[in-house]
Amino acid sequence: MSGLWFGRVLTRYGGTAQLLHDGQLTQVRAFIQPTLGERELPQTATALGKRDRRVWLYLGQGPLAVGDTVQWQGQDFAVRSAEPIRIGDALSHWWGTLECRREAAP
Repeated sequence: MSGLWFGRVLTRYGGTAQLLHDGQLTQVRAFIQPTLGERELPQTATALGKRDRRVWLYLGQGPLAVGDTVQWQGQDFAVRSAEPIRIGDALSHWWGTLECRREAAP
């Protein structure tokens, strides 16, 4: 990926995150940000407190698979969807959607 332009952009401007994939924790570079739909509220009140209901966009290094965990800025995210993005035959980066993992009740 390092030879492709997006890999260079990630290296220079992407944030640092940790990716737990197949039981292995790896440091990756990625762009992660919330995507807010028109009718979607960012938080919902539950009996146990507030829950972040936003969907987050992931553009970064991988591999990334549904069920993986991305750790970023002190928060754990579950991967909801993941796709490799290719330029020609070469892997450019991974695209995915994330959701905040719920913390276990005490």
